[in-house]
Amino acid sequence: MNHIVIEPKNDKENQEYLTELLEEHQYSNGKELFFEYQKYSYILTENGNVMGGYYATQRDDVVHLHLLAVDKIARGKRYGENLLRHLIDLAIEQDATRITLTTLDFQAKDFYIKQGFHIFGELENTPVKGVKKYYLTMEIEV
Repeated sequence: MNHIVIEPKNDKENQEYLTELLEEHQYSNGKELFFEYQKYSYILTENGNVMGGYYATQRDDVVHLHLLAVDKIARGKRYGENLLRHLIDLAIEQDATRITLTTLDFQAKDFYIKQGFHIFGELENTPVKGVKKYYLTMEIEV
């Protein structure tokens, strides 16, 4: 009988290895999907001070917004709207047709809906009991 061990591994090395395995599998099945993606990381500054920013990635024609945050002292100044508009404009420049994101019930769901996103899914008790996770998307019209 084989001795099997599951152990911790550097997440970057592990991600690269697992991506290679998945790419190998998809190509062997005749799929042309790819795992390469463009990263977008921007900050917003006010008088030299960082007030917020966002991190997003793009695969093919879909941009996924991973993080968008504004410092609490800068809230109410429309910096979140400015950051999101910047991302939308960037997505248009990059020929994206959709932006996706997730948010939690106590975060910015209403903000994203106000900006034109719509909910396409939700999960109760995710990522922890008593919290709801929302999945949102925006179709980009060029």
